[in-house]
Amino acid sequence: MSSESARPRIPTRNPLFLPMIIGVKAVRVRYERPRVYYLHRQRREAREAVEIMVRTADPLPIRSISPALFVGEVPLVEYEGAGPNVYRFFAFEFAKLRQGDPISLGWPYSPERKVRTNFRYQP
Repeated sequence: MSSESARPRIPTRNPLFLPMIIGVKAVRVRYERPRVYYLHRQRREAREAVEIMVRTADPLPIRSISPALFVGEVPLVEYEGAGPNVYRFFAFEFAKLRQGDPISLGWPYSPERKVRTNFRYQP
């Protein structure tokens, strides 16, 4: 018996796994200096946005393509870590967001497979 086969196999997490969202808070903010973002490779600047703080049960996966927060059908792909399992998603084009729309987590290339939540967009 080789030492390779004697080692217990550690289960690997599905690379498409997305954690459960356990908290959401949306706030409209103004920036003293414009924040730079890109929309379809076009550089833009914003002096205000809606920031949506999301708390998850587990960390978001680290991959070449990041997950997106969906407000209704609008994907928010710009985000940053704000603490353990807490992420700040930015909605620079916030006029597209509709109050009461469902919030879900998914992959930008596969929006039909979103993980739905009981949370609704309430700015």
